[in-house]
Amino acid sequence: MRVTVEYAAHEAGLPGIVGTRMAEQRWRAADILRLGIGEGQQLVYTRATRTAQVLPRPQAALLASCQTFRTIDEHARAAASQLEPSGIAAARAQLETFARDGLLVEEASLRARCLAAPHPNAEPISISTVSVVTADRVASLERCLSSYIDNARSHQRTFEFLVMDDARTPDAPTATQKMLRTLAR
Repeated sequence: MRVTVEYAAHEAGLPGIVGTRMAEQRWRAADILRLGIGEGQQLVYTRATRTAQVLPRPQAALLASCQTFRTIDEHARAAASQLEPSGIAAARAQLETFARDGLLVEEASLRARCLAAPHPNAEPISISTVSVVTADRVASLERCLSSYIDNARSHQRTFEFLVMDDARTPDAPTATQKMLRTLAR
């Protein structure tokens, strides 16, 4: 016998679930952060809703075990595989509570939210300046800059180079400047 729980989305805070059967949907843990707070309890923070709940460690572990999309029954059976048959019913009830509380996300709802997210038409941010810090390493600096220049040319990009030379010897700045003039041609 399959038990299904129906509920309205506005009551559960889950958009797009009105009139559907929870047991038929596929669920996984929301993007959560778990922190042990002592006395067998964990603080579970849900990033999407910016809410936190204190859960007993076994419940937090049950929630964390839901890393792939499965039905509530599949999650309950996987979690309760070491328990008695009555443990499956308890796990199922707890998972349904997690779903209503927004700690589990439903696959179709998540997909719909992703597809509805705005797609920026703006150009990607590009690099305008490459800074390099060096000290008494003219040959290494030349290899570094030559590599960047070759890469930029192969991708039709242009940017400026800013070289900061903390030379320790009197001849090093002159050698660095000479090399840079050669590369600039």
